[in-house]
Amino acid sequence: MCYFHVAAKVYERTRHLPTETGHLVMRGLQDMHFARDEAHYLETKEKVLSKWGKKLELATFIKYFSKQ
Repeated sequence: MCYFHVAAKVYERTRHLPTETGHLVMRGLQDMHFARDEAHYLETKEKVLSKWGKKLELATFIKYFSKQ
């Protein structure tokens, strides 16, 4: 799936959340998208999921995102 479609799906899943939380998710998605290589992507993904995990309202979204 291309980045645009991923971003659109993420937006659909997070638009009901507080604006700050939605921005956190989109920043994390962008950080993963712009990773230099696979190793950097995996490191970034781990950090992003850790940040998201601190937000209780993202618990369901994290499960959805991790399955994709």
